[in-house]
Amino acid sequence: MKKILVVDDEPDITSSIKAGLGSAGFEVDTYNDPELALSEFTQGKYDLAIIDFRMPEMNGFDLYRGIKLMDGKIKIFFLSAFEMYH
Repeated sequence: MKKILVVDDEPDITSSIKAGLGSAGFEVDTYNDPELALSEFTQGKYDLAIIDFRMPEMNGFDLYRGIKLMDGKIKIFFLSAFEMYH
């Protein structure tokens, strides 16, 4: 079974992604705190990380760099719910 890490500061987003991917047969771990996600990350545990690019404590690119230092083989997918106003 493929294992996916989801990190987003919005709990409703992580729970929705977990529900959708879980119903498709994936095992999903979620974090709303990127620093905690990084501190608990272990090499080889995940096949994919889905990371929000804009988070207040640590941005997604900083989290990406930390994860890639520990596991160069993991695939990373960035997402954002950034709203633009005109």
